[in-house]
Amino acid sequence: MINYRQEILENFDGLLVKFYRIVGKYAEQAEKDEKTKGLITVGWTSVQACAKQIKQAEKSGKSLTEIKLIIFRFEQQLDALDPLDSFVPSEQL
Repeated sequence: MINYRQEILENFDGLLVKFYRIVGKYAEQAEKDEKTKGLITVGWTSVQACAKQIKQAEKSGKSLTEIKLIIFRFEQQLDALDPLDSFVPSEQL
């Protein structure tokens, strides 16, 4: 059986994979401008904020379910930055 900490790390790894997939999508785009760099920075800031909240949740004795919900919330933030997602502002609209 996977222990508490290992499961947290596996869930956080999923967040990192999502971030790098989004970075890859931006890298494939023809134009690489300040807006693109800014969106990637926002994504990485979200990953860092998630890690900080996980540490705080662990210290305060939060359950695994509560920590998974923290990670899920940050996954949703990354989803909103996905260049193929309708949440990303576009001048083409």
